[in-house]
Amino acid sequence: MRKTTIIAFTAIALFFYSCSKKDSAPKLSLSATKADLLYNETAQITASIGSNSEYTWSSSDEFVGEVNTSGLFTASHVGETIITAEKSGQKASYKITVSPMETFFTEPFIEIGASMASIKAKEKRTIKSETATGIYYADPSPSIRNGIIYIFDDAGKLDGAIVMFTETTSTASKVGRFYAERYKAEGISDDESIFFFSDNNKRYSLGIDTDADTFGFSAIYIKYISAASAKAAVIQKARDVIKSAKSKIF
Repeated sequence: MRKTTIIAFTAIALFFYSCSKKDSAPKLSLSATKADLLYNETAQITASIGSNSEYTWSSSDEFVGEVNTSGLFTASHVGETIITAEKSGQKASYKITVSPMETFFTEPFIEIGASMASIKAKEKRTIKSETATGIYYADPSPSIRNGIIYIFDDAGKLDGAIVMFTETTSTASKVGRFYAERYKAEGISDDESIFFFSDNNKRYSLGIDTDADTFGFSAIYIKYISAASAKAAVIQKARDVIKSAKSKIF
């Protein structure tokens, strides 16, 4: 009986000792020099246990930013990503937010194929004029020239949109930063007048049109197209549509 009691107490003591050791073991965590960055900044992320080089590092969204083997994060685009460090079953994560430098205007709502009613419900700017295939909105930003135009097909479905910017050096700098922060660069047209971008999810493409002899300094949003030549052709079509409707819209 005494022997059984000793064994039972020993087992209980070992159990609590084991749990105590687990509870007191340090838990892996991550810290960073900055958690909120601008799109071209870096932040050093540090593991609480051991050396950073011992861990495998990853970013959940490499469009937002990447992390190297020593835990240095480099921001690329506006958004959020989760940085994870992992080693031998130990794993910890840290959320990084990349914020924009430029917020000088609100982009149009680009949902290719959306109805006029849907765009009107979401767009908060004031309608200046409207046709069967276009809606012209005024924009309060001093960097916007004329305004923003949504283009629709004959069935009333959204084909794209055009944002017209003032043609100044200051605006050009703002526009360059604005789109670099938010979109993936995808090249330039053969005549070097249009700079192509796409959103990360490839829902749509856009071209920054710098040719003053066509439609002026503007951003033209269209359906997603991978080939630069095809994008240029669609953007030219958008220019032509707006030009032909200019007297009705403005």
